[in-house]
Formats: sequence, C-alpha cells, structure tokens
Amino acid sequence: MGQLRMQISGLSGSVFDAIQHTWPGNNSHQQRQRILGAMLKRGSVTTMDAVRFLEIVDPRPRISELRAAGWKIVRSWATQESETGGLHRVGKYQLEGRENGGALSRCGGVSLYQASLFDA
Repeated sequence: MGQLRMQISGLSGSVFDAIQHTWPGNNSHQQRQRILGAMLKRGSVTTMDAVRFLEIVDPRPRISELRAAGWKIVRSWATQESETGGLHRVGKYQLEGRENGGALSRCGGVSLYQASLFDA
C-alpha cells in the first residue's frame, strides 16, 4: 500500500500511517480526529484520501461535524485517479482556521500526538 500511497498522494505513507496509528478505530470521534489531523499536517484532504488512507468511508458527515464545532473548512474540487486508472471529480477539504479563533497557528498549536483536536 505504501507505493500506491506515494503514487496517488505524492507523499510517503508516514503521515497517514502516523495519524491512523494515533487515532485507531471507527467511531465518529476517532474519524474526526484523523481527518482533522490530516488537514493540519497536509493542508488538505480529498474524499479519496479519506477513504483510502484514513479508513473513513464517507468523510462528509465528519466534515459537517467539524464545521459545527467551529472549524473553518472549505471544499473545492479536484480530479484524482483511482486504482483502476479512472479519473474522478472529488471533494478537496482545506482547513482555514477556527470560528472565533482566528488563524491556524493558534488552533493548530495542539500536537496531534499529545491531545485531542476535537472534543467529543
């Protein structure tokens, strides 16, 4: 899977692997942690990245929950190739900050590996 990850994302798998290791499991809290952590570490996450590397089958509800909690997340569109070579138009989610909290430098100061990024 590491080689596929590099081809698709242009990154080594270490970022996704570290996030997955830190927040294992499939409940909504853990999924929010993974997608938020990926946006903080990478700048953006596509729906295909979330499915492939973060074990989040449908990231849209998690994005909605993060927005409801005050995270400013903007969706744009990207074209991404699937494992079979097909091109797909997918959502690309980018973290811009936090409502009433300003820039990411303030809200992103919490280490992914030390504390929860999203209070349950």
